[in-house]
Amino acid sequence: MERPYWFSSLSLLWILLLISLSSISYGGIEITDKQGQVIPLYKDYHALVVGIGNYDKWPKLPAAVNDAKEVAGKLKEMGFVVKLVSDPTAVELRAALNEMVYGMGTEVNRGILFYFAGHGETEVLADKTKMGYIIPRDCPLLSQNPIEFASHAISMKDIDSVSLRIHSKHLLMVFDSCFSGGLFTLVRSIPHDISEKSALPVRQYITAGKQDEQVPDQSMFKRSFLHGLNGDADLTGDGYVTGSELGMYLSDKVVNYTNRGQHPQYGRINNPDLDKGDFVFVASKDKGIHSRARAERGEKMIASVPKEVTDPEVQRKRIALRSGPIELREPEVDRMIMQGGFFVRYKNPKGGFPNDFVDNGDGTLTDKASGLMWQKSGSPSRLDANDIKRSLDELNTRKFAGYDDWRTPTLEELCSLLEAAPNKKGLYISDLFAEEQKVCWSGDWEETSNLSKRYYAVEYDTGTLYRPEVGVENVGMPSSITRTGRFFLKAVRKAD
Repeated sequence: MERPYWFSSLSLLWILLLISLSSISYGGIEITDKQGQVIPLYKDYHALVVGIGNYDKWPKLPAAVNDAKEVAGKLKEMGFVVKLVSDPTAVELRAALNEMVYGMGTEVNRGILFYFAGHGETEVLADKTKMGYIIPRDCPLLSQNPIEFASHAISMKDIDSVSLRIHSKHLLMVFDSCFSGGLFTLVRSIPHDISEKSALPVRQYITAGKQDEQVPDQSMFKRSFLHGLNGDADLTGDGYVTGSELGMYLSDKVVNYTNRGQHPQYGRINNPDLDKGDFVFVASKDKGIHSRARAERGEKMIASVPKEVTDPEVQRKRIALRSGPIELREPEVDRMIMQGGFFVRYKNPKGGFPNDFVDNGDGTLTDKASGLMWQKSGSPSRLDANDIKRSLDELNTRKFAGYDDWRTPTLEELCSLLEAAPNKKGLYISDLFAEEQKVCWSGDWEETSNLSKRYYAVEYDTGTLYRPEVGVENVGMPSSITRTGRFFLKAVRKAD
C-alpha cells in the first residue's frame, strides 16, 4: 500500500517540475505603470518585414529593400524574432503572410509587427469607395492588365483577413508605400499612459501617406519610424513607446519634414473586440543579443519606468482649461488672463501659453499641453449665433475627424491659442492653423441689460479680445439670438 503513495508523490513532484520548467521557458515581457503596478504583456515579440524594390513591371525602388533590412536590424536589436523577406513574388508574399498567421500568429501572448516597404496602389470601386493594395515584385500595373493585377496584388481586404486570423492579442501593421492612406476604416486614438487596458487585444495600422500622395523612395517615414522607436515617440513620458504614440509622432514629424507632402495615417481597427489595447515597445536597458538571450533562457524582460522625469517638456503637467461657457465681466476677464498667463496685447504682453501641437493629419491639431483638439481651419464663412449652432450640428452629424462632440470654445480656451509674436502670416497664433479664421467666437458673454448680451471673440490678427455689439435674445424665442458682428467658429473638443 505504500508503493502507490510513493509513486503518486513522485508524480506530483514531476508535474510541479514540468510546470516550473514551463514557466521558465515562457519568459515574458512585463510593463510597469506609473503607480508601480506590474502588468503582464507578451511572451515575446515577432515581426515580418517585407521590402520590395526590384520590381518586374513597376518603377524600381532602390532604397526599399535596404529600408526593410534597416528596420529588421532595429527590431532584432530590440529583442524581436524577425523574418525578413526581400523582393517576394505574389506567391511568396502570400506564403509569408500565411506563415505569419499560422506560425507566429498562433501564440496568443505575443506582440506581432508587420512592416512593408514597396509600391502600393488604389482602385476606385463601383460605389466610389477606394480599395488599397500592396504590390508584389511580379505584379503588373492595374492600368495595363487589371485581371493579372487582381490575381497578384494583395488587397486590404486580404490584409484585414490576416489581421482577424492572427490570434496574438497585439498586431501592429506599418505600410511605407504609395497610395496607402485609404486602406482601412480606422478609429483614431489619443495616446494614454500605460495601464491594464494597454494589454487588451488590438489591431493597429500606420500608413505612410494619404491615398492620393506619392511616397518617395528615400523614405522620411522610415527614418522617423526608427527615431520613434529610439524613444522620440514616447509622447506621454512613461518610459514606453506605444502604437498610438508612434502613429501620432509619425503624423506630426513626417508632415513637417516633407513640407506637408506626406500625411501619415494611423488608428485602430473598427472592431469592438480588437480596439481596446495598445501595442507596446518595451524600451529595456538590455538590448540586442543580450535581451534575446535572456528571452531564450526564460528570463523576463522588464522595462523600468523612471520614478521622476527630469525633462521639463515631459515633466510639465497638462493644464486644464475651463470648457463650459459662463458670464464674464471685464475685471473677471482680466483676472482670467493674468491667472492663465495668456498673451493678450495691451493686457498681458509678456504672457504666453505653452502650446505643444501635434498635427493629426485629418484637419485637426491636438495641443498636448491642454489636452484639446482643434479644427485647423474652422467655419468657411463668418457666422452669427444661429449659424454657430447649425455649423456645430453639421460637424457632429458627419463626425468630423471621427468625432461628434465638437463645441464652441470658451474665451479661456481661445486665449490659450494666442502667441506673443506674430507668425509669417501676421497672425498671433501658430502657423499650423489656417489663415482665414482671424477672429473667432467664444461661448462666454457679458450681460448688459435685460435679455441682452455681449459675446466675446478673440482677434488673432491683432492679438486682442473683442466684444461685438449687443446681441438681442427675442422674447419667446430663447434659441434665436441676433448679433451685428459676424465672425468665424473654430470648434474644439477634449482629445481624450
